Amino acid sequence: MTVPTITVKLLTNPGGSVVQTQTTDGSGNYTFTSIPNGNYTVSPSITGPSSMFYPATQNVTVNNGTANVPSFAVSLGYTVSGTVSYSGSNTGRVYLILQNTNCGGGNNGYGTSISAAGAFTIRGVPPGSYNLQAYMDLAALGNGSLNTSDPTGSTSGLTVSNANLTGQTVTLTDNNPTAVPSSNPTFQTITPTNQGVVITYSPNTLNVNGGKSETATSYDVQWSTSSTFSTSPVLHNFKANGKGTTLWILNNGTSGVSGSPFTNGTPYYFEVRARNAVGPATSWTVYGGGTPTSVSPGASTTGIEVQGTVTVPVGVTPTGPLYAGFYNQNTNVVYGARIAAPVVGANAYTVYVPSDSNPDYINFAIIDQNNNGLVDAGDVQNTGDNSPGLAITTPLTGQNPALPTVNSTAAVTTQYSQNTSSGGSNSSYTLSFGVREANKLPVAVTLTSGPNMINPIDIGACYGCGNTQFDLYSYIGIDVPTVGDTYNFTVTYSDGSQDTGSTVNGKVTAFGSTGAIAGASDLATNLSPSATSSTSVTPTFTWTYPAGASSANYVYSFYISDNTGNTIWQIPSNNSNFNGFSYGQDPTATLVWGTDPIPGDNSSPSGSLNTSTQYNWQIQVQDSIGNQAQATTWYQP
Repeated sequence: MTVPTITVKLLTNPGGSVVQTQTTDGSGNYTFTSIPNGNYTVSPSITGPSSMFYPATQNVTVNNGTANVPSFAVSLGYTVSGTVSYSGSNTGRVYLILQNTNCGGGNNGYGTSISAAGAFTIRGVPPGSYNLQAYMDLAALGNGSLNTSDPTGSTSGLTVSNANLTGQTVTLTDNNPTAVPSSNPTFQTITPTNQGVVITYSPNTLNVNGGKSETATSYDVQWSTSSTFSTSPVLHNFKANGKGTTLWILNNGTSGVSGSPFTNGTPYYFEVRARNAVGPATSWTVYGGGTPTSVSPGASTTGIEVQGTVTVPVGVTPTGPLYAGFYNQNTNVVYGARIAAPVVGANAYTVYVPSDSNPDYINFAIIDQNNNGLVDAGDVQNTGDNSPGLAITTPLTGQNPALPTVNSTAAVTTQYSQNTSSGGSNSSYTLSFGVREANKLPVAVTLTSGPNMINPIDIGACYGCGNTQFDLYSYIGIDVPTVGDTYNFTVTYSDGSQDTGSTVNGKVTAFGSTGAIAGASDLATNLSPSATSSTSVTPTFTWTYPAGASSANYVYSFYISDNTGNTIWQIPSNNSNFNGFSYGQDPTATLVWGTDPIPGDNSSPSGSLNTSTQYNWQIQVQDSIGNQAQATTWYQP
C-alpha cells in the first residue's frame, strides 16, 4: 500500500530548532542532505487524519556525514461516512462493520450502529481495503447479534488511502424465509434442578461473510412423562438469543410456563424444534435421540458440596430470580441453585457437583430480570467474564461470584510478542480493547482517549461472534505500555442511554503477579523444532516454560500455521470452551503431534506437514486478566 505523505522534521538536540524539513515518498522513505555532524531529533507528523507515531520521536547522531534513523510505525485514522437505505417494513437497530479484505473476513474493529436506516459515520479507520457490511437487528429479537432473518446489505471495494471517504451507500434488503427451518438445534445436556431443568444446546448457524448467523428466530421446547410425547405434552417457546451463553432455564416459575408442570422426582422426556416466520420445523429432535432419555427434576444432594454467597450490589433492583452455581466447560453441564426472590445484599446458595480434578468449573451468577429463562439484555450476570477455571475435588465454601455494578465493562490487555523468522528476530507490543455487556446491552462503542492511541475510534460489534462484544486490536510497535495507562470509552445502550469515560474505562494491568508489563522474561523459550534442524513432518514440539509457569493464574496455548497463514493446528481448538491448557496438564512442555493436553478439547491437526513449506508455530502464556506473552518461531521439515 502507498504510504500517505508524511512530513519529517530534523531538529537540533538540545534546543529543538528546525534544521530541515522533508516529506516521504510513496514507500515512506525520506532523506536529509548536507547535515553537519552532531546530535539531532527526528520528528514525523501528518496533516489531515488523526495520527500516532511509534515512537513519537527518535534521536540520531550524524558522524562523518551519514546516519540511519530507525524506522517509525504510524497509526492513521480517517472517517468513512454515508447512508444506509431500506424500503421494507421491518424495524430495528442497524449495525455497520468494516471488514478488512486482507484479514480473511470477520470483524476488524471498526464500525458503528444507528437507531434506524439513515446517515452513518465511522471514525478512526486506518488505510486499507474494506467491505462494508450492514444488518438490521430485528426489533422482535433485539439481541445485537446476526440472524438469517435480519435484513442485510453490503458494499464492497471501499479503499481508504489518504483522505476521508464520504458518500458511501449500502442498501438493506429483507431476508424473509420462504420455508420452515430445515434442521433443529442440538441438545447438549439437560440437568435437573428444583422443580425444573437447565438445558444447554447448540443453535443452528450459517457462515455469512466471515461471521456466524443464527438460522431460527425462536425454539419450541416440549416435555412429557411419555417417551412418545403422547401424554399431556407441555410446550414453551424461547426466542433466539444470538449469544454464546446457549442455555434455557425451565422451571415452574419461569415466565410463560403455566401452572406447575414439573414435579420433583418425576421423569420427563424432552424434544425441541426450530421456528421462523414461516412456522416450526417439520420434525422434533428428541433428547437421547432414538433412545429417549428422561430427566427427573429435583435439586441434587449427591456429589461434592459447594457453598457460596452472591451479593446483589446496592443500586441493582432484582426483578427476577437469581441462579448461582457452576458450569463445567468440559461437559457443558450446569449445576445451579435458584433463589426465587433475591435481596440486595447477601444471598447464600448450595450446589452439589461431580468431582473434577481439571480446572473445568466456572462459578456463575445470573439475575434473570425478566424471568424468561434466557441470559439476555438487561440481566445482571457474570457469564461473559474471563474467569479462570476451577478444579473441585473436595467440599468448598466461600465460592462467591461477583455481580457487576456497571452497565458495561471495559478491559485493556497487552500482548508482548517475540517473533523469530528466517530473516531474524523482532519484538513488539499490541493493545487489545474489549467492551462487554453487563447490566445493559451496548449497541455502539467509541474509544475516546488513552496513550499510544489515536482517537476517536468507533469500534464495531463483532460480526456474527455469538456474543455482543466490541473488540479492537492495535499494534504499537516498540512502544512499551505502562501499568495504569487508562483508556476511556463512550458507550450507547439499547435503551438509548449512554455512559462516558468516567464510568466506562479500562486500565493496563501488570502481567500475572510480576508487577510489570509482560516482557522477554515471561516468554516460553527454547522452542524446538526451529529453522531446518529437524526432518520430521509430524514433529514433537518442546519448549521451556517461563518462571512462575505452575501458577494457577496462567494458561497456555499452541498454534501452528503455514507461511500463508492457514491454520494447521491450534490448542485450544477453535470455538473451544477452554482458555488454554495448564502447566499441570503438560508439565514436561512436550507436545506430541496429534495429542491435545486438554481433556475434552479434542483438537487435532488438519493434515500433516510437508518438506516444501515453511511453518510458524508459537507458545502463548496468558494470565487471568488476558495479558499475553507470545513466542513464535519458524520451522521447515
